[in-house]
Amino acid sequence: MVRSRLSCNGLRLRWLIRTLMKVVVFVVFVLNTADAVTPSPSVLELGAVRLVNGLSNREGRVEVEINGVWGTVCDTAWTLNDARVVCWQLGMGNAEAARGSAFYGSGSGPIHAHNVQCSGSETNLNDCHFMTGGCDHSDDVGVLCSHFLVVATATSIRTLSIVNDAGTDLLSPISGFLRAVGLDYGTQPDRIFWGDVGADTISEASISRLGIFIRLLLQRLSVPDGLAWDWIGQNVFYTDTGLNRIGVVNAVELYHVTLIATGLDEPRAIALDPVAGYMYWTDWGATAKIE
Repeated sequence: MVRSRLSCNGLRLRWLIRTLMKVVVFVVFVLNTADAVTPSPSVLELGAVRLVNGLSNREGRVEVEINGVWGTVCDTAWTLNDARVVCWQLGMGNAEAARGSAFYGSGSGPIHAHNVQCSGSETNLNDCHFMTGGCDHSDDVGVLCSHFLVVATATSIRTLSIVNDAGTDLLSPISGFLRAVGLDYGTQPDRIFWGDVGADTISEASISRLGIFIRLLLQRLSVPDGLAWDWIGQNVFYTDTGLNRIGVVNAVELYHVTLIATGLDEPRAIALDPVAGYMYWTDWGATAKIE
């Protein structure tokens, strides 16, 4: 009788062990399966951002880089707040539209992010919550960064929208000078340059999500009538009609050089081709000409 009871208990023990092992295996399988199908927040670091296939450099399909490999972003939960972060990260001001469904064409390669969730106040996509995987290239996102016309009046510089609500100010007017005439514009980041013939100065306004920051580049001129921005060398070329000179000031280190001081009668407008290395200007003197 004792032997029979021991045998029965042994059988129960072996049955219980087998049952527990099956439960453990099943739980492990369920957990692994859940990890495979449920996206988790990414720990990858998004690198550079670029816009591709747009009509201008201020719009296009959003592509991000991870470890040297460019990929796209899926339009799951893609909103204007996310587009704003992309535009500010690129130094292109605010966003006017968030595009989905491969509006700018389907990309190729990996899809680096989806379900991007930004508040709109971030300066980099890495500061936003996002996930990896999922979607296909028919869901690639794009953005339209602000397009505007820069206009100088006697005492202010305005940025007027030419897309949504055309003619309205995108930014608060820049003021605080006497008479702005020469005017040019640079991107990445957005920058406005102007000459003030009342104060005889050349200034720069940098535009960021935090506001507009004005910096004096050059002073003690005579009549800084025209200027042109060299985005390659980061230089501002200008004409000084009062001194009949053409000069240049570097916007990074602020060094100044007079390029031409003779043979000019009344230099005014100036234009550049930084890629080819050419400079053109008008001379309004006794013999008007373009050189």
